[in-house]
Amino acid sequence: MYSVYTNDRLFAVVDFMEGIEGSQFEILQYKEVKKSGAPLQQIRIVLNEGEARSAAGVLQFFKGNISMKTKPGEGGAASEILRKAVTGILAKESLVKQPLMLPVYSGEGEIYLKPSFQHYLLIWMEQEELVVDEKVFLACDTTIRVSPVRIKLPEAGDKENPVLLEMKLSGTGACVLELPVPPQEVMRLPINNEKMQLEGSYALLRKGAVQHSVTGPNRDSLTHHFSGTGEVWIAPTKGAG
Repeated sequence: MYSVYTNDRLFAVVDFMEGIEGSQFEILQYKEVKKSGAPLQQIRIVLNEGEARSAAGVLQFFKGNISMKTKPGEGGAASEILRKAVTGILAKESLVKQPLMLPVYSGEGEIYLKPSFQHYLLIWMEQEELVVDEKVFLACDTTIRVSPVRIKLPEAGDKENPVLLEMKLSGTGACVLELPVPPQEVMRLPINNEKMQLEGSYALLRKGAVQHSVTGPNRDSLTHHFSGTGEVWIAPTKGAG
């Protein structure tokens, strides 16, 4: 069993979740580092002959007998990736045709992602599917498939202009989300064959048969439209105060 580093004067483990692939995801909270009252936090992933995946560019360091390779987020054959790219998942949305290449860590040791004054949420997925904002996904078990979803912006037309990028997570396992507000300030709104309109980038996650499209003059002034049956998570207090 790997011996994990501890330092009670520096930080405390305020939450954790056992993964499905010999992994454990932990939220570290630093005791003496704060900004506007918010403590500095960090995600640590402990592997015991296990595997885990993270978003690109979020690693700070790791120690132990760990190997890191960049692999497709789908973790499957090219034909499966192509099938998903062709079928898409929601109206006015499609999977990006190129597989999403993400770092996968395997072995025994501990992985530290870059610390932040943002907030973290550990969730367990059980044979389900979520679509999250690209800035919300942080890490997960490798049993969870990660696919990019693009939504056409109003100014894009038929040209290869920037798109709104989201992440589709599907499968079973532990997942780490990075939130702009504390988890208790997130509204988890059920919708039942109805519509929802959101002015600004306050949506974090949706699940179920929920369609998403955007309108507006430019990327900085978007109106988000949701319809169908499922659940939409929003952060109404984001940027307030």
